This record gives sequence, C-alpha cells and structure tokens, in this order.
Amino acid sequence: MNAAYLTAFAALAGSAIGGLTSFASAWLTQHHRDRAKRLSREKTRRQELYKQFIDEASKLYADALVRDQAAQLPGAEHPLGAGLARWGMMSFYFGGLHDANVPAVFAEVQPNAWLLDGGVFLLLFYGLALTVTATNDVKLVRTLADRNDRLWSAAVIAANFGTLALVFSFVPFGTAAGMQFWFLEGALHGAMARRPRISA
Repeated sequence: MNAAYLTAFAALAGSAIGGLTSFASAWLTQHHRDRAKRLSREKTRRQELYKQFIDEASKLYADALVRDQAAQLPGAEHPLGAGLARWGMMSFYFGGLHDANVPAVFAEVQPNAWLLDGGVFLLLFYGLALTVTATNDVKLVRTLADRNDRLWSAAVIAANFGTLALVFSFVPFGTAAGMQFWFLEGALHGAMARRPRISA
C-alpha cells in the first residue's frame, strides 16, 4: 500500500473520528442541558403544586377548626334540642339515618348528648337531678346509724360516683351504665329507707 494513501486515509479517519467526537460531545452536552432544564421545570412545577397544596390544606384546616369549634357546641345549633334518637345507636335503630335530608349529629360526652336530646333545659334539669342525688347520697351515708349499712351504702355510692365521673368522657346515661346508676340509687334508698339513723 502506498504511504500517501495511508497518510490520507489516516487523516480522513482522524477527521471523521474528530468530527464524530465533536458531534457526540455537542449532542451529550445539549442532552444534559435539556435534561437539566426539564428537571428544573419539573422541580418548579412540583414546588408550585406543593405550594398550592399547602395553601389549600391550610385554608381547609382553618375552616375545619372553625367548624369543629361550632360542632363542639351542639347547644348553639340546637338550643332546644335536636330531638330524641338523633345520635348514637338510638339514631341507628329509631332515627332517620336512612333519610338523606336529616343531617347526622354526634355526641361523644354526656353534656352534649343532653343538649342534643332536650336542649339547655335537659342539661340543666338532669345536672340538677344528679347534684341532688349525689348530695342525698352523702347525707344518707352520714346519717345511717349501723356501720354495715354505711359500708354497703358507701360501696353503692362509690360505684355510682364512678358513673358520674364518666359524664365528661363518655355518654353513660345513654347506655346500660345509666340504667344501672338509677337502679342502684333506687335500690339503695329503698333498702335504707327504714334503717336506723343517727339523731341530730
């Protein structure tokens, strides 16, 4: 082979390789720039989307807090009560759960349940009845003459005071615990009605 051809072929191959390398280098550089721009646009879009999400979530959370504060005061919405069987299992069995026009109401603590059942009046009168009952229980224990009578009365009253303590964390008077409270009160006062008392 002629040395001139070899030199020309080497020069041509070198030029081709140099051109391809330049082309590949330019293409890869442009590809990386395009990818960087695309990722930057995606990141900006995600940041905007996240910002919109945070703004919307903040508005909804603030609205929920305002509505929740109103929901925690059922007396404000139903000052005379929402009617019997409007919350809990009573609503499920007897209420209008199947009527879409009747909004659901909920009570998690006893005062709210009294407000829903009978409004402010039921709350006041039931609270008064429990206060009078507790006061009479204390008087009963203090006036019984027999030590065993005082012991058994105190045991029944302690069980009932436990039910009273549940008023602010549960709805005991909407369950069997409320029936037990009044049954024990009636049984206690019936059993101790004719027992000897300490004279004043």
